[in-house]
Amino acid sequence: MIRISGGRRRRSGSSALRFSSRRQRSGALALAVPAALAVALSSCSTVPARAATVNGTAISRSDFQRDLEALAANPGLLNLTGGTDVSIDGPTARSWLSQVITWKTAEDLLNQHGLSTTQESIDTIQGQIASNPTAAKLPQSMQDEVVAGAAAVQSLTQLTAPSAEDLEAQYRDDPAGTGALCVSHILLKTEAEAQAVVDELKGGADFAEVAKARSTEPAAATTGGALAGADGNACQSVGTFQTQYDADFTAGALGATVGVPTNPIQSQFGWHVILLRPYEEVADDLATLVSGSPGEAALTGALATADISVDPRYGQWSRAAGNVVSLH
Repeated sequence: MIRISGGRRRRSGSSALRFSSRRQRSGALALAVPAALAVALSSCSTVPARAATVNGTAISRSDFQRDLEALAANPGLLNLTGGTDVSIDGPTARSWLSQVITWKTAEDLLNQHGLSTTQESIDTIQGQIASNPTAAKLPQSMQDEVVAGAAAVQSLTQLTAPSAEDLEAQYRDDPAGTGALCVSHILLKTEAEAQAVVDELKGGADFAEVAKARSTEPAAATTGGALAGADGNACQSVGTFQTQYDADFTAGALGATVGVPTNPIQSQFGWHVILLRPYEEVADDLATLVSGSPGEAALTGALATADISVDPRYGQWSRAAGNVVSLH
């Protein structure tokens, strides 16, 4: 068993004024400084100008500091705790930066598809801010940032499902970019046993048959190691892996090549050999999953594959978690 229950869900962006504290997993959202400390908001000329970048687009440190100062001064906003007029706690800072990164990624996606943020989405987010007395006190520049970002996420509903040809090409070249992963795995107790399985597979052995015979996961005897969703779909969203599976296992799946078993990957459950299943085996299930919510799939996939960097003062971007995590 590798699934971790109680996983958090990604913020949908449907409410401009709400973001969830991401569930801590393998260090996710631990403080960027020791746990008893906070992220100070004092100015420092040596701090780099960028808090983060998304595909080369900067999230300026000054804008991020402005946001944190506004949130710290209004600790009741978004049900935050730990804020004072000079500081805000590390998990909240990283969660907010993750939110801004999500917004920038959504804006990039719209641009890539030749789409614009809809006026309806802008009006909706502006209305949410206007109806919240605390939010209405935020600096206008921060309000503008929230409107632009949250409305961009909402506007991704304009995206349509990719054609079968485009989906196949993306899955073969960049599977996580589809927003879904179609995974089988073999679980072993030791690295040596896992390496022996890798060698056996390289020799031409059938993955499912080896899983049935060798995997220590009880269900593998019938599933052949395939990890299906609760609905039986052979594929699951990248977000599901990020929220409900072991982080090391997820990292291994995100880095795998379609149809090629990975080298041994260690998780808290043991040693895994992971296979992203060949397209021919999962084509229908993949199309069903992605077409159910093309915008969400595109955003989840983009966040897992985008070129995202974070100023180490705030943490680092984790593809496996789908958010900014602590360096400690």
